[in-house]
Amino acid sequence: EHIWKEWASAQNQEMANLDVSVVCHAKFPKKVQSSWLKQRLLVDPPMVGRGNEYEPPKFHSRMPDWGSIEITRAMMDLVQEGLDIGYSREKDERFSTNRYSLLDNTNKNNNVTPVDKFIFVSETCLPIASLSEVRKALFGEKEIAPTSTTTPSATDASPKENQNQPSALPPQSTQRQHQQQREPHPPLWDVSWVNARNTPNNGYSRQL
Repeated sequence: EHIWKEWASAQNQEMANLDVSVVCHAKFPKKVQSSWLKQRLLVDPPMVGRGNEYEPPKFHSRMPDWGSIEITRAMMDLVQEGLDIGYSREKDERFSTNRYSLLDNTNKNNNVTPVDKFIFVSETCLPIASLSEVRKALFGEKEIAPTSTTTPSATDASPKENQNQPSALPPQSTQRQHQQQREPHPPLWDVSWVNARNTPNNGYSRQL
């Protein structure tokens, strides 16, 4: 936990120009001891008890088995809850989706940013990229193709001119250089990382 808290610290968020929220689904939420993690666990919708006050929150869990469909359902619950961050009108902090934000309490009420991207991690995952690198991968600026400002070379000249004009670079090198200028490397934000499949990803997945 302390590693993820440091990774998404207020200082790192400011450096990356990124606001981070954390939503958690636990198979056994009652066994969670961390107050920081408990605050960000999924809960069932509030129920009104005596005196028109909410009853204490009840943690929401799909109780997934290994490789079961409940894992997918839990992920859908996380996405549904995450999409409400920044839009919650619930004033009770125990049920407001703004509680997932890692902003300090003074900025939480009115400045929670809605979620644009989701990253799923399990309890065994550790960050290997900085928050700034993650932001560049998810929201990086578009790369602008360079304008044609190079001087003509042997490959640019017409066939007749090419016979009498020497080349400053070998034809293959010049062609490769121009190809790189015309076809810049695609930005990371415009690349899909989805690897969809309809077969088990390991020998333990159950087919339902």
